[in-house]
Amino acid sequence: MIKRLPCLVFLSINLLLAACGDDDATPPADATGAPAQKGKATLVEKAATLLQKTVANPTAGSNEDPEKECRILAYCEKRCVGECINEERSRAAYFKAKEQKIAGSPFEVKILHSYVDGSCARGDDPGKRKSSSGIRAIVEGTMTYTGEDMLYAAKLDGEMYLRFGADRFAEAHVKEVSYGGYYGRSKPVSRFEREIRGADPWVKGESRNFHWESRSLSEAFCEVMPDEAKAFVELATWGINKGRNDYPIVFEALHWEEVIGMALRQQINVLKKQKKETVEEPADALYSQLGKVLVTRLTGKTEWLKRSSTAQAGDIAKGPSAAFPVNASSDKWKVEVSGISHAKEFGGYAHKGEDQFLAIVDISVAFLGEEEGSLKGFATRMETSPGKWQKPVTKALGQIDTSESIASGSSVSGKLVFPRQRFERPFRLEVKVPDKNTFYLDVFDYKMGPERAPK
Repeated sequence: MIKRLPCLVFLSINLLLAACGDDDATPPADATGAPAQKGKATLVEKAATLLQKTVANPTAGSNEDPEKECRILAYCEKRCVGECINEERSRAAYFKAKEQKIAGSPFEVKILHSYVDGSCARGDDPGKRKSSSGIRAIVEGTMTYTGEDMLYAAKLDGEMYLRFGADRFAEAHVKEVSYGGYYGRSKPVSRFEREIRGADPWVKGESRNFHWESRSLSEAFCEVMPDEAKAFVELATWGINKGRNDYPIVFEALHWEEVIGMALRQQINVLKKQKKETVEEPADALYSQLGKVLVTRLTGKTEWLKRSSTAQAGDIAKGPSAAFPVNASSDKWKVEVSGISHAKEFGGYAHKGEDQFLAIVDISVAFLGEEEGSLKGFATRMETSPGKWQKPVTKALGQIDTSESIASGSSVSGKLVFPRQRFERPFRLEVKVPDKNTFYLDVFDYKMGPERAPK
């Protein structure tokens, strides 16, 4: 573990430094006037001792020279700041060293879910938006103990971190308890479903389910795309023979694209209760956003589910954007989407909101039936976030004309314009053709949002 004592002392001794002069960083001398030698109390220890004396008896005078005490504190303050900066620069090495120790831990881990959850602040006017809960990481799975000792207590630790460049990190520590209710009662957040305790110790070969959750990072991080995002899960254990030990358990990659939407294109499992047992049913995952995932089940039904009601079949992988053109057809009609783009204005229409954007779909509709077809009854809408559908903007000129008739074998082409906010990536386009058939076309594109992200 990285030494954090100097930083902690630094926070406390600031109060004492207020009474001291603006001394330089010269190391304080000992009683003989010479610089402090090895074997004597360190500066941090002296500062800590001085702090304890002050807290225990703030009105009593000190046995040492006040000017000397101020030199100790001033030098220690500057040294502590330097050590904190060096610690920040060494975070990459710290996490790398922890990750290398996972292979030596006496635990086997199976991950059931790993994802980011929370919400981003929404609204057309950023100045009027209310703060959201921010973004946190969630990891759930099963740990199997393979060691020889008997564990009588265990505590989940760790943090979610985002890396920007080589050495800049944003971190959110594990969330341990939450408070609420009229009496402010607390409940454990990161926990084992079956608590490890003296009356129920953890022994070799036994598996226990766990839920790990980080605190939230500011919703400002909805705007960005880090170079790396991971959840680091660590476990502190207390054993009968070996006492206290800390084990790095999991370094799980997080997909920050899931904050505003990510394509999946892979198989996952849906958890179902059957006769008091949980069974896994395979399903095709199409998209995910924060705590939800869109799946197509074996029955053919497509629906958004909570991530907690699914299980990963291996690692979740980022899928590609839609491969245009995308088309669907019935006996009489064929619909093709050749692309999607975004803009602030189209056809003389611009939304009054500062954070409102337009999604522009290039579409063509062909009539495959005999004689002549009519587009009467043709309708579209776009899913811009889980379960949220938007109809086309009627005030934007230059869109496809659905009042036309189409000769057999002919087609009509044009554009459709839909509103969306900065934290939304459109997932799919619903098209209803005149013969009552409904198509769902993939229009997902990573180029859409968030437009204000810093480069």
